[in-house]
Amino acid sequence: MTRSPAVLTSAAFVLSVVSVPVAGCSFGESGIDPPTNRIFLPSGMAADPDYPFLYVVNSNSDLRFNAGTVVAVDLEKAAQTLADARASRDTNPPIPTCSKTRFSRTEPVEDNYCCRDLVDSNILNCNEPQYVRSEATISIGSFGGAVELQHNPYLHDTTIRRLFVAVRAEPSITYADVKVVANFSGSADGGGVDADGGTSSYTVSMRCTGAHDDSSAQPANAYCDDNWRVRRPSGATPGSEALPEEPHVLALDETREILFVGHLTVNANAQIQGGGVSALDISCPSSVYFAGLSQTAFLPSTASQAVAELSPGDPAKPDMLIYATARNSAQITGMVLREPGQAAPLTCTSTGLAPADGRDLTLVPGENFLSPAFLPNGSDVRGIIFFTNPTGRPEAFVLHRNDSDTTANPPALVLLDRHQLPDGTPANSVMGILDVCNGPTAMQMHNAGEVDRIYVTCYDDGEIYVIDPVALVVTAIIDVGTGPTSLVFSPRDPGVAYVASFANSHLSVIDIAPGSPTENHVVQRIGLPHGYGE
Repeated sequence: MTRSPAVLTSAAFVLSVVSVPVAGCSFGESGIDPPTNRIFLPSGMAADPDYPFLYVVNSNSDLRFNAGTVVAVDLEKAAQTLADARASRDTNPPIPTCSKTRFSRTEPVEDNYCCRDLVDSNILNCNEPQYVRSEATISIGSFGGAVELQHNPYLHDTTIRRLFVAVRAEPSITYADVKVVANFSGSADGGGVDADGGTSSYTVSMRCTGAHDDSSAQPANAYCDDNWRVRRPSGATPGSEALPEEPHVLALDETREILFVGHLTVNANAQIQGGGVSALDISCPSSVYFAGLSQTAFLPSTASQAVAELSPGDPAKPDMLIYATARNSAQITGMVLREPGQAAPLTCTSTGLAPADGRDLTLVPGENFLSPAFLPNGSDVRGIIFFTNPTGRPEAFVLHRNDSDTTANPPALVLLDRHQLPDGTPANSVMGILDVCNGPTAMQMHNAGEVDRIYVTCYDDGEIYVIDPVALVVTAIIDVGTGPTSLVFSPRDPGVAYVASFANSHLSVIDIAPGSPTENHVVQRIGLPHGYGE
């Protein structure tokens, strides 16, 4: 397969490399408050498992505003708009065909405007303010990225989720409580009224200021305060037992109530800072805290311990909680708790627990190996997925971004044989290599209704590759537009997926239902298509 080189905007650089803040300064000091009802440079998403909301992190990576935001997108309302448009091509008033392929943010477009895409009439482009529940928007630091959603931290209130965001500019892990309430009264159809005057079945709010047990109203578009951030203390030295620089990726262990954080590295003051894997104890709703750091995720210790991805552990090796992949080499490390007895969640009091009373959740390497397909080269491994093929053989898929030399080391999905050798170690030998799109940043296994498929998201090419894990072939290529950063599957409908376009500042809805007339195609954009910076 021949691919033309991707042309990257400066946004790609901003997303991948962030300098360490100078003491006394902060990012995003323009004084312009961020909009509460917009998608801008989205960098992470999380879907609510029970309610029709998608929580989107707006990164503010161009520093246009004085903060980033987290917004709640009403998927129920967006789906209804799409269904109505599909039901009739002759709506009253009719849905117009878009007059252009790109819009500008400065154009006077109504908030509830939708149009059929000029190039593909199967795509409905809609202005996003009609779906963003602005009353729930919160502000966070700039360069927010990865996000995880804890399903139920409050056992007495199952309507609350806890949202964790990696914020690189501070650095911090910022979190908020998201509360969703079903409305069974309040309007003729039993729904509530949203901020834009439409009816909705649910009310959503986010809280990240004041005491955790404070029930008073939160100011609109509130900036998350230090009660809701796990931060690296000012003046902390490199290697200190504190949250490192550059929080980059997150992995949530719901059962053990642990949030793992993978860190990139940065060269500052002639020292490499950051790197490794830290852990937060999230077992007590009123006391989230730093609970351990593995500075040496990869063995032997190297000058850079940048973690590109954290992937779930191997089911065949239950002690391996997560696997860390390296940004600057082909190393992969399965990690275990240094103190296995600390795995059980704590019994929390109403006031939570101080760190001194908590758990030691430090990880240490338990299995360390090199993905051998491109040795002695090959780097920036973006994930590993463990799989048992139909014959029962244990396998693993390893995603190589391979930035340094794509001619000798193309971006590829590598299939490894994981059967045990006589000494009890996995073989980790190469069984197959499949070239993928340029700039792969993540991969996920998902069953959209028939069989498992691997979905590879590629930032540079603006594509998602759909791969058959048994035959190791590409079954579909989904064109999602420039700069996709995050792919999320709907927990409520396995045939629907959502993609965040960082470069174009909108979300795309993808139909992945097997046999659908629009299978593996974008069917709706939440946010009118426009270029980066417009």
